[in-house]
Amino acid sequence: MHSASLRKPVEVVSSRLPIFGDWWLFLILLLAFTLRTYHLAYPAWDYHNWRQTITLMVAQDLARHGFPLLHPQVAWIGERPSDPSYFSAEFSIQGVLAALLYRIFGESDAAARLVTIAFSLLGIYCLYGLLHRGADRTVARIGAFVFALLPYHLFFGRVFMPDIPAIALALAGLDALDRWSGDQRKRYLTAAGIITALAILQKPRMILVMLPALYLFWLVYGRSLVRRWEPYVYILIACLPELAWYLHAASMERQTAVGAFNIPRELFAHHLELWFNGAYLHRVFGALAFEGFSPLGLGLAAIGFLFAARSRAVWVFRWWVLGAACVLLPIPGVIPPNLYYLSMLLPGGGALSAAVLARVPVYVRTAILAAFAVGAVYSALPLYQPDRMPHDLGIQLRNLTEPQDLLATEAGGSPTVLYYANRRGWLMEEEYNLERVEHLQHAGARYYADTFLGDAARHPAFFHALDRKYQRLTAEDAPWQIYDLAASPGALSIAPAELPGSRTVNFGDQIQFRGISIRSLQDWPPSFEVVYDWRCLKTPSADLRVFVQITDNAGRTVAQQDHWPQAGWFPTSKWAVGDNIRERYILELPGSVAAGRYQIRVGWFDPSRGPRLPILNPAASDEADRAKVAEIDVQPPPRYGWFSPD
Repeated sequence: MHSASLRKPVEVVSSRLPIFGDWWLFLILLLAFTLRTYHLAYPAWDYHNWRQTITLMVAQDLARHGFPLLHPQVAWIGERPSDPSYFSAEFSIQGVLAALLYRIFGESDAAARLVTIAFSLLGIYCLYGLLHRGADRTVARIGAFVFALLPYHLFFGRVFMPDIPAIALALAGLDALDRWSGDQRKRYLTAAGIITALAILQKPRMILVMLPALYLFWLVYGRSLVRRWEPYVYILIACLPELAWYLHAASMERQTAVGAFNIPRELFAHHLELWFNGAYLHRVFGALAFEGFSPLGLGLAAIGFLFAARSRAVWVFRWWVLGAACVLLPIPGVIPPNLYYLSMLLPGGGALSAAVLARVPVYVRTAILAAFAVGAVYSALPLYQPDRMPHDLGIQLRNLTEPQDLLATEAGGSPTVLYYANRRGWLMEEEYNLERVEHLQHAGARYYADTFLGDAARHPAFFHALDRKYQRLTAEDAPWQIYDLAASPGALSIAPAELPGSRTVNFGDQIQFRGISIRSLQDWPPSFEVVYDWRCLKTPSADLRVFVQITDNAGRTVAQQDHWPQAGWFPTSKWAVGDNIRERYILELPGSVAAGRYQIRVGWFDPSRGPRLPILNPAASDEADRAKVAEIDVQPPPRYGWFSPD
């Protein structure tokens, strides 16, 4: 298969690290670092935010609870709140490093991202070293440049997910093994085994590195490979820690209902027929072309795999690609919802592209690399688009709830809401079932929150059932729905000292406004928790509705949210004279409302007939039968910059 010359040990090029001998590598690393600081301090609300927040939860747990390295936990609950929520998917090395930064500098998504960026730069450096020794400096420079700018590497090389750190560690282990193949020093072999073990612990799919590693052993020993002890020692060092972790993870999984094994057992070697499905292939290869590599990058990688010259480095990375294929082929059902799995192909693609480009004239190569760089950045930009709703809902719930409150969140199985709420709770995945919500309430859930815009219209029977049983805190047209599962409908016994203010407003001798309290839940989009206190002076003959208008200083309405008192739980036709009714309500304003000070004006009307209840104390009315009851400050929207959203 290979010529005998390929099996000759290759002398190590230099004992010095390449970064000290090649300024082009330094410039590539500087460019890679600069590009990876884009959106550095933004929330984890972009592509695959659900996976980012899982890893962030692990780092958070390690930092907060004294580094329980063998029993990391996440914020979602399996069944009972008292059960542990162990995370058993992988041993998160990057989580440990981020937790150390948290303990020193405080919890910050930006600090966590810096850990991933450091690993990404390490991967570029090690790929350069492999190409430098296995081919030449030109190939190494081109390979480092292409690998640094591949769209998936640009994006995932700065988000807090385990894949790029695992790839970087695998490249570092392979780099150490390649150095060993030049002089057979045992320290390099030991280092290669240990670093590879860390890579596989970080992500078990990095077992793919065994194929290029065995190729390096074959270059040294040829057919006597099976009789040598070195490959067996390397494999044992690299794989035994992951085997031990797997057995430990299986033990943790039996103690928790979280269920976080990396690849579900029922999906391994199943649905293999998908590889013959045109729509499936279009989805996967479309992601490779337009997300992972860019069209030009994928074309260069394919040409390199098929036609590049047979050098040592080319065969190392051909075996890398084949190893990645061996990992991906048995799990077609897992790939579409986890397209970041395709990132394991990036090092092979970058290196093989370099082998092709190094053979073309300099001016042609320069033009191709410029076109690739532009196309790669263009392909990466859509990955940064924010999915704001889980983040914004999480922030709102953090400010609405108490630290001990448990949440039931319908977010398609994503933990992003829980992460930004900084609360524990249950993940629901399209479970529009009242009995399930009742079960979680009995288990301890205090709030139910649905993330998805339009779910109330898509599942009206479910939400009508919730409205009858629990108190909805949001308006009918709110971007999400939040229910208080512990509130009870009806009148309250409220002492005058408990009222937030002494000013009263008489609405038609039927309802008296007795006070209001307001607190901000989120700066932008602006939202507020509003608590009204009403008193029944005379039982209304109809079910009246509250109108809430947000007005500027001139009295012009800029936003309005009408609602039933207590979300329809306790209609006014059931009020009795002397009843005190406290209503908790979330006021959400559109992001189009300009920054400034606004007034909250309220009133009552009969939706079946139209007229408003008259305000009988003239000083409280603005001649439109609405009363100004409070003022609020709306903050300006964030300014989205390179590093952070203001």
